Amino acid sequence: MEPAFFDMTIKLLALAYLVPFIAFLFGVLICDQLKLHSMRRRRHLWLVSAPVAMFTIGMMVSSTKVKSAQNDVITYQYAHVTEFDQYLMFLAIAIFLGTMAPTTFDRLRDKLAKSGPGTTP
Repeated sequence: MEPAFFDMTIKLLALAYLVPFIAFLFGVLICDQLKLHSMRRRRHLWLVSAPVAMFTIGMMVSSTKVKSAQNDVITYQYAHVTEFDQYLMFLAIAIFLGTMAPTTFDRLRDKLAKSGPGTTP
Protein backbone atom coordinates (compact mmCIF):
# COMPACT_ATOMS: atom_id res chain seq x y z
CA MET A 1 0.00 0.00 0.00
CA GLU A 2 1.19 3.46 -0.79
CA PRO A 3 1.57 6.20 1.81
CA ALA A 4 -0.67 8.46 -0.29
CA PHE A 5 -3.52 5.96 0.12
CA PHE A 6 -3.26 6.08 3.91
CA ASP A 7 -2.93 9.85 3.89
CA MET A 8 -6.04 10.24 1.73
CA THR A 9 -7.97 7.73 3.86
CA ILE A 10 -7.11 9.52 7.09
CA LYS A 11 -8.10 12.88 5.60
CA LEU A 12 -11.42 11.45 4.39
CA LEU A 13 -12.20 9.93 7.78
CA ALA A 14 -11.30 13.20 9.50
CA LEU A 15 -13.62 15.12 7.18
CA ALA A 16 -16.39 12.54 7.46
CA TYR A 17 -16.33 11.84 11.22
CA LEU A 18 -14.02 14.12 13.20
CA VAL A 19 -15.09 17.54 11.92
CA PRO A 20 -18.84 16.84 12.43
CA PHE A 21 -18.05 15.57 15.95
CA ILE A 22 -16.17 18.81 16.67
CA ALA A 23 -19.10 20.79 15.20
CA PHE A 24 -21.48 18.97 17.55
CA LEU A 25 -19.27 19.82 20.52
CA PHE A 26 -19.17 23.43 19.30
CA GLY A 27 -22.97 23.41 19.54
CA VAL A 28 -22.66 22.13 23.11
CA LEU A 29 -20.24 24.97 23.82
CA ILE A 30 -22.81 27.44 22.50
CA CYS A 31 -25.42 25.85 24.75
CA ASP A 32 -23.06 26.15 27.69
CA GLN A 33 -22.09 29.76 27.08
CA LEU A 34 -25.67 30.92 26.53
CA LYS A 35 -26.84 28.93 29.59
CA LEU A 36 -29.53 27.08 27.64
CA HIS A 37 -29.29 24.12 29.99
CA SER A 38 -30.58 23.57 33.52
CA MET A 39 -27.71 21.46 34.83
CA ARG A 40 -26.06 22.56 38.05
CA ARG A 41 -22.55 21.56 37.02
CA ARG A 42 -20.87 22.22 33.70
CA ARG A 43 -19.12 18.88 33.96
CA HIS A 44 -22.49 17.11 33.76
CA LEU A 45 -23.28 18.99 30.56
CA TRP A 46 -20.16 17.66 28.86
CA LEU A 47 -20.54 14.15 30.29
CA VAL A 48 -24.09 13.92 28.95
CA SER A 49 -23.14 15.38 25.57
CA ALA A 50 -20.12 13.20 24.72
CA PRO A 51 -21.97 9.88 24.26
CA VAL A 52 -24.86 11.67 22.58
CA ALA A 53 -22.38 13.21 20.14
CA MET A 54 -20.83 9.85 19.34
CA PHE A 55 -24.22 8.27 18.72
CA THR A 56 -25.71 11.18 16.77
CA ILE A 57 -22.74 11.84 14.51
CA GLY A 58 -22.21 8.13 13.89
CA MET A 59 -25.83 7.74 12.89
CA MET A 60 -25.81 10.84 10.67
CA VAL A 61 -22.59 9.88 8.89
CA SER A 62 -23.64 6.27 8.37
CA SER A 63 -26.87 7.46 6.78
CA THR A 64 -24.91 9.37 4.13
CA LYS A 65 -22.50 6.52 3.32
CA VAL A 66 -22.90 4.99 -0.14
CA LYS A 67 -21.37 1.63 -1.01
CA SER A 68 -20.52 0.86 -4.62
CA ALA A 69 -18.87 -2.21 -6.13
CA GLN A 70 -16.96 -2.12 -9.39
CA ASN A 71 -14.60 -4.80 -10.68
CA ASP A 72 -14.11 -6.61 -7.37
CA VAL A 73 -13.45 -3.33 -5.55
CA ILE A 74 -15.86 -2.03 -2.94
CA THR A 75 -15.67 1.70 -2.34
CA TYR A 76 -17.44 3.79 0.25
CA GLN A 77 -18.39 7.36 -0.47
CA TYR A 78 -19.82 9.89 1.95
CA ALA A 79 -22.50 12.06 0.38
CA HIS A 80 -22.04 14.96 2.80
CA VAL A 81 -18.37 15.33 1.78
CA THR A 82 -18.95 15.49 -1.98
CA GLU A 83 -19.86 19.18 -2.21
CA PHE A 84 -18.93 22.09 0.02
CA ASP A 85 -22.48 23.47 0.45
CA GLN A 86 -23.77 20.05 1.52
CA TYR A 87 -20.89 19.76 3.97
CA LEU A 88 -21.68 23.15 5.52
CA MET A 89 -25.34 22.20 5.85
CA PHE A 90 -24.35 18.92 7.50
CA LEU A 91 -22.11 20.78 9.96
CA ALA A 92 -24.86 23.32 10.69
CA ILE A 93 -27.27 20.49 11.53
CA ALA A 94 -24.61 18.94 13.80
CA ILE A 95 -24.14 22.29 15.61
CA PHE A 96 -27.91 22.70 15.99
CA LEU A 97 -28.26 19.20 17.42
CA GLY A 98 -25.35 19.98 19.74
CA THR A 99 -27.20 22.95 21.21
CA MET A 100 -30.33 20.83 21.79
CA ALA A 101 -28.75 17.62 23.08
CA PRO A 102 -27.94 18.50 26.72
CA THR A 103 -31.40 19.85 27.52
CA THR A 104 -33.27 17.14 25.63
CA PHE A 105 -31.42 14.22 27.16
CA ASP A 106 -31.44 15.77 30.63
CA ARG A 107 -35.24 15.97 30.49
CA LEU A 108 -35.49 12.45 29.12
CA ARG A 109 -33.25 11.14 31.90
CA ASP A 110 -35.36 12.91 34.54
CA LYS A 111 -38.59 11.46 33.13
CA LEU A 112 -37.15 7.97 33.14
CA ALA A 113 -35.83 8.41 36.68
CA LYS A 114 -39.24 9.51 37.98
CA SER A 115 -41.33 6.89 36.20
CA GLY A 116 -38.91 3.95 36.36
CA PRO A 117 -37.62 1.75 33.56
CA GLY A 118 -40.65 -0.56 33.36
CA THR A 119 -43.29 2.12 32.80
CA THR A 120 -43.80 4.51 29.95
CA PRO A 121 -43.37 8.20 30.77
